[in-house]
Amino acid sequence: MERRQTYSYGPARNGVRLTAGCAIGIMVFYILLFITGRYVDITKWLIHINVGYWSVLAVCVASCGISILCKTKKELKISDTEVHYLYGVLSKQKVSIPISKVRSCKIGTSLLQRAFGLSTLSICTAGDNDRISFEDIKGGQEAYRTIMSMIQ
Repeated sequence: MERRQTYSYGPARNGVRLTAGCAIGIMVFYILLFITGRYVDITKWLIHINVGYWSVLAVCVASCGISILCKTKKELKISDTEVHYLYGVLSKQKVSIPISKVRSCKIGTSLLQRAFGLSTLSICTAGDNDRISFEDIKGGQEAYRTIMSMIQ
C-alpha cells in the first residue's frame, strides 16, 4: 500500500507581512494627520484626506490579495517512490524527484516561522539542482522525518 502525504507551503508569512505593513502605514497616516491638524486648519482638506485614506487602504487590500493568490497553491507531496512539488495558480507546474536521487534533507525555522508553526525544508539531490527549498511549510518536521526515514 502506497502512502501519500501532502504539505502546503508559502503564503502565510507573506500575507502577515503585507497586513502588518498596511496597518503601520495607516497608523502613520493618522499620526501625521493628528500632528498636522494641531497646527493647520484641515477642515477644508478633509475630503482630499478621506479620498487619500481610502486609496491607501484599497492599494493595501489589493496587494495582500494578489500576494496571497499568487502564492497559495504550493504543495509538497510525498509518496513511497517520489517527492513531488506542485505550484502555480494560473500556470500549474509539477516537479517529481525520485527518492533514490534524494541524498539528504535539512530543516530550519526562523523566529517568525516559529510564531506561525512553519519551517523551511531543504532537499539535497544528486542532480544539477543540488538543493530544493520549501519555505514556510506547515508540518515541516513531519515531512522531514518522513523523507529521512525513506532515504536511510
